[in-house]
Amino acid sequence: MRISAQSGFTVVESLMAMVVAGSIAIAMVFALGKARQYAHEAHVREVALRIANGLLIEAEQDNPLELTHEGPAGQDGLIWQRNIAAVEDSDALYRISVSVPWRAGLRTGNIERVVYRWAES
Repeated sequence: MRISAQSGFTVVESLMAMVVAGSIAIAMVFALGKARQYAHEAHVREVALRIANGLLIEAEQDNPLELTHEGPAGQDGLIWQRNIAAVEDSDALYRISVSVPWRAGLRTGNIERVVYRWAES
């Protein structure tokens, strides 16, 4: 049986196949790392949004003048601020804004929610 000169792979073809396969593997590892990073960022953002919503629910149930203005919340170490200010033309209407800054890796953001509330007499 005679082997032709064109059968099989040459060293160059084999090397190119390994380079292509390695490039695909590196791209997949990079993509999985980015996906993990974005999932962590989404989780931190969702925790910040839950904290802000919880603080607004608390503000709707309590007298605005008796609310705490800032403090820690959650296990992620997020610090929230709640600003309470009287609306200019009213003695009983208050603007309550909640701000929860977050940081995930190098990305930072801020969840801010606002509600208006009448003070209890």
